[in-house]
This record gives sequence, structure tokens and C-alpha cells, in this order.
Amino acid sequence: MRLRSALSVLFAFGILALPAAASAQLGLIPRAGIYIPAGDFAEIDDAVEGTIDVEKEAAFALGATLEISKLYVSLDYVTGSQLSTDGLANGDDLGNGSMLAIAGGLVFRPAIPLIQPHIRLGAGVKRQNYSFDDQGFDIDFPDDDTDFALHGAVGLTLGIGGLGVQAELADYVTADGFSPNDLILSLGLRLGF
Repeated sequence: MRLRSALSVLFAFGILALPAAASAQLGLIPRAGIYIPAGDFAEIDDAVEGTIDVEKEAAFALGATLEISKLYVSLDYVTGSQLSTDGLANGDDLGNGSMLAIAGGLVFRPAIPLIQPHIRLGAGVKRQNYSFDDQGFDIDFPDDDTDFALHGAVGLTLGIGGLGVQAELADYVTADGFSPNDLILSLGLRLGF
């Protein structure tokens, strides 16, 4: 249901931007890649082991970007990111998390033939959901959370005409104490219209 709502917002933003950029280039980039969490997820105070860091593990990510002239809207979804620690007995798997993020802003793409770099700068929202097995530990994990996020991405497109292969590194940055950076390294197919 949330994915449908996010796709509706993506579609509505694209339709609203069309009249202002009717003669501009339109690009659709479906992407797949890997989610790379930056930093520790949380800390556990254990009487025997002391403070132990809980880490979010890398996971599969899917996304899509719609570009209309200098505007863009990006949607990214990550599921199955394990929350784990190696420092506790039977603490290898404490739960898992998913992330849905949508952002919009400006794209800077110089007109260079064959290899085309790009930078995206914008803002949006990031929704994180968690399920936990706290195994009797006193762990203060966050509730499901939706936060304002700054979005940035850098990448390269290799292609001719309206068709190309795109590699991109994107980051959703929040002021949230848990998982403030969510990096996504992806490969996509750029379809230009």
C-alpha cells in the first residue's frame, strides 16, 4: 500500500512537471543495486561483553528515477537488511529492516557524447520499518520512522541517443540518530524519450 502511494506521488510529480518542460528531454531509469548502510545502527549494553555495536547489513535495492529536463524524482526500496552483532551469544540475527525513500530536486547533466556524468541534489522523505527479536536484552531500538531526508547522487551514463547504461551512488541523509546515511550503489538502464 505504501509503495502504491509513493508511486502515485512519483507519477503526479512527473505529470505536474510536464507542462513546464513539454519540449525538454524525458528520461526513465529503472535501477537495481546494493544498499550500503553507513555507520553502526545501535549500541547494546551487555553486563558481560560491555557495549556492543549492532550493525545493519547490506541488502538488495530496487529503484527508479524519472527526469524531466533539469528536474528529477527518485524512488528507492530496500528490504531484508539484517540487524546483527557478532559480540553476543545467539545475537547474530536481531531482526531486519526495510526502507522506502522518495526524493525530488535538480539534476545536472552536461551534454557530453557517449559518457555523461550527472549530479542530483534534492530532498524528500525516508520511511524505515523494523522487526526485532531482542532475545531478552534491554535494547532501545527505534520504532518505524518517517523522516525528512536530503538526497544526493553522482553517476555516469554510457550510451548513445536515448539508450544508455547508468551507474550511480546515491545517499539519503537524515538528522536521525539511527541510520543517518543510507547509500545505494546501483546500475540501471536509461531510457530517453
